[in-house]
Amino acid sequence: MHLAWAYVERRATEERSAQLRCYSDLLRRHREEYAEAWLTAALQEAMTTGEIEPVLRRFLRQPA
Repeated sequence: MHLAWAYVERRATEERSAQLRCYSDLLRRHREEYAEAWLTAALQEAMTTGEIEPVLRRFLRQPA
């Protein structure tokens, strides 16, 4: 937990701006960035394989 909070404090210091006024703004931005990367990877894999079900199982950790 301490390592995670150290990351939050470091990133908050580096990215302080009008849109990033408090730690919750930073956590929200981090979640949005992760969601975008996750969705992009899932869509790229679906486009590459041409199949949806295996991608859903992999990215949603569903049983085979």
